[in-house]
Amino acid sequence: MPDFSLVCPGCGAQYAAGPRWFGCDHCRDAGGFPHWVEVRYDLTGVDPAPFRHPGRVWDYAALLPVRDASAPPTLGEGNTPLVCIPALNRELGLPHLHLKLESVNPTHSFKDRYHTVSLAVARELGYERALVTTAGNHGTSCAAYARRAGISLLVITDPRSSPEQLRLMRLFGAWITAPTQPGPVMPLARELMDCLVREHGFYPSTVLGTFTGPGNPYGVEGYKTIGFEVFAQLGRVPDRLCVPTSAGDALYGPYKAFRELQALGLVDRLPRMTPCQSEGANFAARSVRAGMTHVATVSPTTFALSIGDPTGSQCLLDAVRATNGDAWDAPDAELLEAVALLGRHGVCVEGASAAPIAALHRQVRAGALDVEETIVAVLTGSGVKWPAQVDAAIGPPESFLPDDPVKLMDAMQHRRA
Repeated sequence: MPDFSLVCPGCGAQYAAGPRWFGCDHCRDAGGFPHWVEVRYDLTGVDPAPFRHPGRVWDYAALLPVRDASAPPTLGEGNTPLVCIPALNRELGLPHLHLKLESVNPTHSFKDRYHTVSLAVARELGYERALVTTAGNHGTSCAAYARRAGISLLVITDPRSSPEQLRLMRLFGAWITAPTQPGPVMPLARELMDCLVREHGFYPSTVLGTFTGPGNPYGVEGYKTIGFEVFAQLGRVPDRLCVPTSAGDALYGPYKAFRELQALGLVDRLPRMTPCQSEGANFAARSVRAGMTHVATVSPTTFALSIGDPTGSQCLLDAVRATNGDAWDAPDAELLEAVALLGRHGVCVEGASAAPIAALHRQVRAGALDVEETIVAVLTGSGVKWPAQVDAAIGPPESFLPDDPVKLMDAMQHRRA
């Protein structure tokens, strides 16, 4: 059973683990919001052996914030493949690139790591209903794991979310609403979330930072398992970890994992944490390039809704700066090119998930990257749930080939040319 508490990284204030959704009582982060609090563990007596081997999320229960992990709400998430595709690497000019294929998770995205842990905490704290804001994957995953945990879920979704995502949310039994005013969902949903959490007993399965209103310090712990797995699968720490980034939890979680591995004496350095974004919602890249102490706010213009928020948590800047990392972006057109490129090598991702590949390609072409780095690109979600994005990447469907053998071979040769 892990021994843990909540700690404010800003001022060091300590709090008992429990329903603390509105950050630190004593200090604010660089963006002016109540500083996020995070889970800290007593590492004394933690056996490092499980962290040397790839496993599923709950195989790393010694560093997850649940007192009793004997029966978590799991669907078998984690232990996703880490693959090196030589032909892709040659095309990109990156011989040591590895892809972490998070679409293999049960609801086809990295969000399953978050919600198996978050909903386990909700159940342990005695909650009967939860809420989440989402552009798609977050709500679909939360709906599945809320059902698994026996908790009722309200989803506040982006009206532009794909019909496939909404269909899955309904399949898993979620209640669904959406802001009626135009604009990014996150700021529009803040007032509703705040009211439902404070006055109606909802559990916020939301992101770490309090910039959205209620902030959840527990779900990000599920993202740590990406870092644990990457270390175990590679047998070492990569030089760089590239992550599609919006709120910042999926960057901060693995960063936190590498810190804990270092404290356990398993690694002696941290990878360069590198958020990757669309140029149309590039608040992290803008902040890092300008040397800002806080995360910028932008007016997002991108088809990649999963990374299309106007701002993110200050925690992502902490991860970048503590590791001498970078923050990169690429235009939407190059995200779509990256979707098609990955498809030619057998990998189907949504536009947001292609951001690391598009950004890496840009850096190589600009001569701004040491191509001998060992790089892990986290590909966060499947393109299957965003078919319109896949269509945009590959173009309109072609007609069927003729079924006459001679004409068929001629057509195949013609199209190949």
